[in-house]
Amino acid sequence: MTRPRPPRPEPVDPLDRELAEACAEAEEIEKRDFLALIRRANAEWWDEQPRQPCAPRP
Repeated sequence: MTRPRPPRPEPVDPLDRELAEACAEAEEIEKRDFLALIRRANAEWWDEQPRQPCAPRP
């Protein structure tokens, strides 16, 4: 008795692969831009905070 043959994998369309790579690259760019935006906003927020002198040491 022979074992049934496993199903053949679907062929990978080169355009699908390129689309997946482009989407992954776009996500990385979006993450980088978003982190840059958050860092700028954080820096601006800290710049707006009033400066308080350090307490003198006893």
